[in-house]
Amino acid sequence: MRLAAVLLFALPLAAHAASPTPRQAELARHCSARHLEMMDEGDLGQLMQRFEANLPEPQRRAVQDAVGRRCGLVEGGLTCANDAGFETYRRLGVLKAFLTTACAEPAR
Repeated sequence: MRLAAVLLFALPLAAHAASPTPRQAELARHCSARHLEMMDEGDLGQLMQRFEANLPEPQRRAVQDAVGRRCGLVEGGLTCANDAGFETYRRLGVLKAFLTTACAEPAR
């Protein structure tokens, strides 16, 4: 009985982990050779921070505001911040520039 209970909880978690997020799918599609979709959240966050440092001030502030609004009251950690930043890049029209920059950046 205990094994059945464990399997009931483990199977949905395994299935969920196997399906890529929209962000991961976009990273994989744009730069499949680098496997950016497999970066850990900390490394991706650093990559995004370096990109944001080169944005004009209004766009940089828009990203910061979006992250604060979306993640300020939840314990989403880096995943929440990365997802919010990624969606804001899309809304601001700079997602393609980020993906190009990320793909061209040397591996760390």
